[in-house]
Amino acid sequence: MHAHVHQHESFVPTRSTVFVDPGVDVHGPDAPKNLCVTSDLDGFTKISERGKNILIYFWKPSEELKAMIQETSFANLPTFTTIVAPDRIETLPEMAPDRLSALAMSELRPVLDAFSKLVPEHVLKVSLGKTVDKPCPLFHVDRLILRLLCTLRGPGTEWLDDSTVNRKQLGRGTNRKVMKPDSLVYEVEPLQVCILKGETHPTGRTRAIVHRSPVVDDKAAGRWFLRVDAKRATHSDTEVGY
Repeated sequence: MHAHVHQHESFVPTRSTVFVDPGVDVHGPDAPKNLCVTSDLDGFTKISERGKNILIYFWKPSEELKAMIQETSFANLPTFTTIVAPDRIETLPEMAPDRLSALAMSELRPVLDAFSKLVPEHVLKVSLGKTVDKPCPLFHVDRLILRLLCTLRGPGTEWLDDSTVNRKQLGRGTNRKVMKPDSLVYEVEPLQVCILKGETHPTGRTRAIVHRSPVVDDKAAGRWFLRVDAKRATHSDTEVGY
């Protein structure tokens, strides 16, 4: 995209999207004002600030985990879903269906612990999923409080700078009218963790993050990702993942 030449060097263009690098100056003139970043798990609290609706955490998985992800065929990448209470996050590796997912859950435990502290009265719906298509091709907002996403293989979630969004056009079946002309589309890099603020968050009712699923190109084979949703505990939840 030609507009990329005007971006801060920490916003690295790729395909038709822009990646956010660890050196980004979120207070710079080119940075989206709805973005917050952190290399420290204590920084997760930034997502609760008014005006911020996406947080990117620069996670550092082990070389062993990265190698296992790349060496496993897409068809053999595991999927599973469970609901877990915050004080039982350490049991996730035991619930995982294979060694790869168990290692991923083990290394992500500090991330999930930090996320759970943002929603102390909620349980976590933890899912490892994969897709070969684009399940949510339209820009949209989520009707939930917070969602954590980490693409482990394949392209990451795409999102918009709030200043470029026409929210009145959301839900009308077209992306073109949601974005202002020449708007940039940002993409969360694989292995970066992002937290998305939804409409039911106290500071997100009118400013939930506008985002969509990425296109999965032929080179990627598919997309394997972690999704964690905060949800109110129900009676049935007390029987799962505790």
